[in-house]
Amino acid sequence: MELTPHQKLCWYFINDRCDNIGVWTPNPKLIAFNLDIEGNPQQFLDDFLQAINEADELIHVMPSGEWLITDFVKFQYCQKKPLHPNNPAHKSYLQLIKEQNLLSWFSVNYPETLPESYLNEEKKTSIRPLKEPFETYKDKDIDRDTDRDIDTDKAQELEPFKQFAP
Repeated sequence: MELTPHQKLCWYFINDRCDNIGVWTPNPKLIAFNLDIEGNPQQFLDDFLQAINEADELIHVMPSGEWLITDFVKFQYCQKKPLHPNNPAHKSYLQLIKEQNLLSWFSVNYPETLPESYLNEEKKTSIRPLKEPFETYKDKDIDRDTDRDIDTDKAQELEPFKQFAP
Protein backbone atom coordinates (compact mmCIF):
# COMPACT_ATOMS: atom_id res chain seq x y z
CA MET A 1 0.00 0.00 0.00
CA GLU A 2 2.99 2.27 0.46
CA LEU A 3 4.11 1.96 -3.16
CA THR A 4 3.66 4.74 -5.68
CA PRO A 5 1.49 4.05 -8.74
CA HIS A 6 4.59 3.54 -10.91
CA GLN A 7 6.05 1.15 -8.35
CA LYS A 8 2.82 -0.86 -8.29
CA LEU A 9 2.96 -1.09 -12.08
CA CYS A 10 6.59 -2.17 -11.80
CA TRP A 11 5.58 -4.98 -9.42
CA TYR A 12 3.00 -6.27 -11.91
CA PHE A 13 5.47 -5.87 -14.78
CA ILE A 14 8.11 -7.95 -12.98
CA ASN A 15 5.58 -10.65 -12.07
CA ASP A 16 4.45 -10.86 -15.68
CA ARG A 17 7.95 -10.89 -17.19
CA CYS A 18 9.78 -13.23 -14.82
CA ASP A 19 10.57 -16.84 -15.71
CA ASN A 20 8.73 -19.89 -14.35
CA ILE A 21 10.36 -19.71 -10.93
CA GLY A 22 10.15 -15.95 -10.45
CA VAL A 23 13.59 -14.84 -11.67
CA TRP A 24 13.73 -11.54 -13.56
CA THR A 25 16.74 -9.81 -15.07
CA PRO A 26 16.51 -6.08 -14.26
CA ASN A 27 16.42 -3.92 -17.35
CA PRO A 28 16.11 -0.22 -16.47
CA LYS A 29 15.59 0.88 -20.09
CA LEU A 30 12.77 -1.61 -20.60
CA ILE A 31 11.12 -0.50 -17.36
CA ALA A 32 11.44 3.17 -18.33
CA PHE A 33 9.94 2.49 -21.75
CA ASN A 34 7.04 0.32 -20.59
CA LEU A 35 6.13 2.28 -17.47
CA ASP A 36 6.87 5.74 -18.90
CA ILE A 37 9.42 6.50 -16.17
CA GLU A 38 10.99 9.93 -16.40
CA GLY A 39 14.42 10.56 -14.96
CA ASN A 40 16.98 7.91 -14.07
CA PRO A 41 15.44 4.43 -14.56
CA GLN A 42 18.21 2.75 -12.53
CA GLN A 43 17.43 5.05 -9.59
CA PHE A 44 13.75 4.16 -9.99
CA LEU A 45 14.57 0.43 -9.75
CA ASP A 46 16.79 1.01 -6.71
CA ASP A 47 14.02 2.97 -4.99
CA PHE A 48 11.48 0.31 -5.96
CA LEU A 49 13.63 -2.47 -4.54
CA GLN A 50 14.08 -0.59 -1.27
CA ALA A 51 10.34 0.14 -1.01
CA ILE A 52 9.22 -3.40 -1.87
CA ASN A 53 11.64 -4.96 0.65
CA GLU A 54 10.93 -2.51 3.45
CA ALA A 55 8.83 -4.84 5.64
CA ASP A 56 9.74 -8.28 4.25
CA GLU A 57 12.11 -9.43 1.55
CA LEU A 58 9.72 -9.84 -1.38
CA ILE A 59 12.52 -9.63 -3.94
CA HIS A 60 15.83 -11.36 -3.33
CA VAL A 61 18.77 -9.98 -5.31
CA MET A 62 20.83 -12.94 -6.48
CA PRO A 63 24.65 -12.81 -6.80
CA SER A 64 24.20 -12.66 -10.59
CA GLY A 65 22.22 -9.42 -10.20
CA GLU A 66 18.94 -11.04 -11.20
CA TRP A 67 15.93 -10.61 -8.96
CA LEU A 68 13.96 -13.50 -7.47
CA ILE A 69 10.38 -12.97 -6.36
CA THR A 70 10.61 -14.88 -3.11
CA ASP A 71 7.02 -16.19 -2.83
CA PHE A 72 6.57 -16.91 -6.54
CA VAL A 73 7.13 -20.70 -6.55
CA LYS A 74 5.13 -21.25 -3.39
CA PHE A 75 2.21 -19.14 -4.61
CA GLN A 76 2.12 -20.48 -8.17
CA TYR A 77 2.82 -24.19 -7.74
CA CYS A 78 2.84 -25.55 -4.23
CA GLN A 79 0.45 -23.91 -1.80
CA LYS A 80 -0.51 -27.29 -0.33
CA LYS A 81 2.14 -29.77 -1.48
CA PRO A 82 5.81 -29.42 -2.46
CA LEU A 83 7.03 -29.69 -6.02
CA HIS A 84 7.06 -33.31 -7.13
CA PRO A 85 10.03 -34.56 -9.17
CA ASN A 86 7.83 -36.96 -11.22
CA ASN A 87 5.44 -34.24 -12.36
CA PRO A 88 6.59 -33.12 -15.85
CA ALA A 89 5.89 -29.43 -15.15
CA HIS A 90 7.54 -29.57 -11.74
CA LYS A 91 10.60 -31.22 -13.27
CA SER A 92 11.21 -28.12 -15.35
CA TYR A 93 10.77 -25.85 -12.31
CA LEU A 94 13.17 -27.95 -10.26
CA GLN A 95 15.62 -27.90 -13.17
CA LEU A 96 15.41 -24.09 -13.32
CA ILE A 97 16.01 -23.90 -9.57
CA LYS A 98 19.15 -26.01 -10.01
CA GLU A 99 20.34 -24.05 -13.05
CA GLN A 100 19.97 -20.75 -11.19
CA ASN A 101 21.89 -22.22 -8.21
CA LEU A 102 18.92 -21.56 -5.94
CA LEU A 103 18.56 -25.03 -4.45
CA SER A 104 20.30 -24.11 -1.20
CA TRP A 105 18.43 -20.78 -1.02
CA PHE A 106 15.07 -22.56 -1.36
CA SER A 107 16.05 -25.27 1.12
CA VAL A 108 16.81 -22.58 3.74
CA ASN A 109 14.05 -20.06 3.01
CA TYR A 110 11.22 -22.14 1.52
CA PRO A 111 11.84 -25.81 2.37
CA GLU A 112 8.11 -26.55 2.05
CA THR A 113 8.37 -26.03 -1.72
CA LEU A 114 11.04 -28.69 -2.32
CA PRO A 115 10.61 -32.47 -2.31
CA GLU A 116 12.23 -34.38 0.52
CA SER A 117 14.83 -35.89 -1.82
CA TYR A 118 16.04 -32.42 -2.78
CA LEU A 119 16.17 -31.26 0.81
CA ASN A 120 18.35 -34.21 1.73
CA GLU A 121 20.37 -33.73 -1.47
CA GLU A 122 19.78 -37.36 -2.29
CA LYS A 123 19.40 -38.80 -5.74
CA LYS A 124 15.85 -38.51 -7.05
CA THR A 125 14.00 -41.81 -7.00
CA SER A 126 10.57 -42.56 -8.28
CA ILE A 127 7.88 -43.37 -5.74
CA ARG A 128 6.41 -45.98 -8.08
CA PRO A 129 9.18 -47.31 -10.32
CA LEU A 130 8.03 -47.90 -13.86
CA LYS A 131 8.66 -51.15 -15.74
CA GLU A 132 11.03 -51.17 -18.66
CA PRO A 133 8.84 -50.39 -21.68
CA PHE A 134 10.64 -52.85 -23.95
CA GLU A 135 10.09 -55.65 -21.48
CA THR A 136 6.35 -55.00 -21.49
CA TYR A 137 6.15 -54.95 -25.29
CA LYS A 138 8.27 -58.07 -25.54
CA ASP A 139 5.94 -59.93 -23.17
CA LYS A 140 2.93 -58.92 -25.24
CA ASP A 141 4.64 -60.13 -28.44
CA ILE A 142 5.42 -63.48 -26.87
CA ASP A 143 1.81 -63.86 -25.73
CA ARG A 144 0.52 -63.07 -29.21
CA ASP A 145 2.86 -65.63 -30.80
CA THR A 146 1.79 -68.42 -28.45
CA ASP A 147 -1.86 -67.51 -29.02
CA ARG A 148 -1.37 -67.91 -32.79
CA ASP A 149 0.32 -71.29 -32.28
CA ILE A 150 -2.55 -72.51 -30.11
CA ASP A 151 -5.14 -71.27 -32.62
CA THR A 152 -3.33 -73.07 -35.46
CA ASP A 153 -3.13 -76.32 -33.46
CA LYS A 154 -6.86 -76.18 -32.61
CA ALA A 155 -7.77 -75.57 -36.24
CA GLN A 156 -5.80 -78.64 -37.31
CA GLU A 157 -7.47 -80.77 -34.61
CA LEU A 158 -10.94 -79.65 -35.74
CA GLU A 159 -10.28 -80.27 -39.48
CA PRO A 160 -11.88 -83.77 -39.54
CA PHE A 161 -15.05 -82.41 -37.93
CA LYS A 162 -15.61 -79.56 -40.46
CA GLN A 163 -17.73 -81.82 -42.64
CA PHE A 164 -20.32 -82.02 -39.87
CA ALA A 165 -20.53 -78.25 -39.33
CA PRO A 166 -23.49 -76.40 -40.94
